[in-house]
Formats: sequence, C-alpha cells, structure tokens
Amino acid sequence: MNLYADLRWPAFAERYANDLNAFAREVCVTHLGDRLVDAAGAFEQGECRRLVLHNSGTRPSQGLVLGVIALWHIATRPQSTTVLGYPLGSACETYKAIGELLAYIKRGPHYWLARGIKHRAGGWFAGGMLRSTIDLRRLTAKDTEAAHGCYLPHLLWLVEDGDHLPAACLSAIQDTMTQHDNGLVVACDWYVPRSLMALVRARSATPWSLIDMGGLSRPAPAQRQERYQGELREFIELVAGKPLTPSQAACLTDLLQDLPGAQTPA
Repeated sequence: MNLYADLRWPAFAERYANDLNAFAREVCVTHLGDRLVDAAGAFEQGECRRLVLHNSGTRPSQGLVLGVIALWHIATRPQSTTVLGYPLGSACETYKAIGELLAYIKRGPHYWLARGIKHRAGGWFAGGMLRSTIDLRRLTAKDTEAAHGCYLPHLLWLVEDGDHLPAACLSAIQDTMTQHDNGLVVACDWYVPRSLMALVRARSATPWSLIDMGGLSRPAPAQRQERYQGELREFIELVAGKPLTPSQAACLTDLLQDLPGAQTPA
C-alpha cells in the first residue's frame, strides 16, 4: 500500500505535521514528557531543530521517545529521511521501539498508517513517488564514515545513548546539517559529553536546546556510576570481542572512581 496515495493521509498530515505531542498521544498513545512537549513547538516549526535530551533514562526509555519522533517524521514529511544512530551495543533500541509502536498502531484506528510503513533491511520506508525512509547507522569510533554522505532536505538524525557518541561522529553529523529544515536529536542518560555540551553553550546562528527529561526521577549518583560502568564495560567487551576477566573488571572499577558528575549548563 502507498501511504501517501491513501485518501486518509492528507487530513492526517494536516492534523499532526505541526503537533508532535498530539501524534504521540493520539496515534502512539505515549506521553513524551512535559519538558519535551514544551520544546516540541519550536522543533516542529524549525526554529530550533537541534535538541539534547538530558536525563532521558536507559536506552529502552530513549528508544521509545526517539521512536515516536521517527514515526512522526516519516508519517507527516514526504520525501524525508530519518537516520537512527546508535554508538553502543549490538542493537538499536530506537529501531526496536519503532517495530513495537507500529505493531500497536496496527491494532488501532490508525491501522492504515502502520500498513503503509514497510519494513526493509536496515529500516523502514513509505513507498510511492513521495517516499520517506528511516535508516539505521552505527556510530562508533570505528564507524565514523557512517555519519558522512547524508546531505538531504527533510533530514532528521535521532541518536540514542549520546553519552558515548564519539566527537568525530558528532562533527560529521553536524556537517550534514546543510538545509534549514534538517534536525538532530541526541538522547543522553545523565552524562552529556563535553563536545556536545560545548555546542549547547555556544552562541551561534544555529542554537541548541537542552531539555532535562528526568526531573525528580533522575538516578542517584551511585546508580549513575553503576549504570555508566556497566555500559562502558559492555562497550569495551564489544570492541575487544571477549568478556573482561575479573581482574580487568576490577581495574575498570578503580579507574571510574574519579569519574566527574553529569555535565549540565551553569
């Protein structure tokens, strides 16, 4: 089925193209969080399409929020490209969340929308002449090239686990922001890398917005330390191709004792 040829699509696009919050609530039956809802208006209108989501929780939590944004973009923006970036782990949580959201939507009143978004290797597409796509790209220090070569209108980058986003990949993504309606959303748990925080604090013609998603529910310092250590260990084992020995794991724990707290704007 061609989504954009469906007679129901024009009214759907008019209703939700500039209302991400309503799309999340009415189509995905998901609440994005009050702070993100507050910033959604500027993001939808193109006033500030570079967002950092701080204290956005674990990767599954980030994947749900970014998954909603990805479906909103492909469903309401003809000829758009949404790129899912993931710098850590063997699977992309946003990719998984999109599949679960589509399965849920298919059982509701917007079933025709889910049927019009087809799965393919490495993402999804809405077919027909006015095609839009969701593509998957891994963003590690070894895969910097994956962030290059995407210079398109209606381009939206969604990056989960931004705590581990290499600075070189961030720079490459920045270079693809060549059109006025291009966007970038980076979700971080509690730690925002210095390279990303520098962009947030910079006074430039392309401002960034940092949204604290956690509020009072952010993890305690000990929980943050434990979570970060677990994810860093997972990354090291992934690169090494084998698990750490007990002595290596103990050494990693010692090295992380002096890890600085979360970097937030002054």
